[in-house]
Amino acid sequence: MIRKYIDYCTKYDWNETEFVRNNVWSDNYNNILNKNDLDYHKTKFEFINVFIINNSDKYLKNIYGDDYMEIPPESKRISHNIVAWREINERENKK
Repeated sequence: MIRKYIDYCTKYDWNETEFVRNNVWSDNYNNILNKNDLDYHKTKFEFINVFIINNSDKYLKNIYGDDYMEIPPESKRISHNIVAWREINERENKK
């Protein structure tokens, strides 16, 4: 299975293609973007330096919509069901 994923991810040559997508964090095609939009820079975030893409606003709007910075009403929020997080919290609460 890992071999199939690697083959899928390396099907096209980075130097010869114009568009790319994130295969890890998304299951839709909203995150196809021009690879030039992935140019990045270093910036300070709290107490560390991180790399972020130059056009992060365009990328986030493309995936989540123009209102991606607005917190949705509680009834429209979607849980990510992160099992490891829940298990850690459950273990901590049992102590």
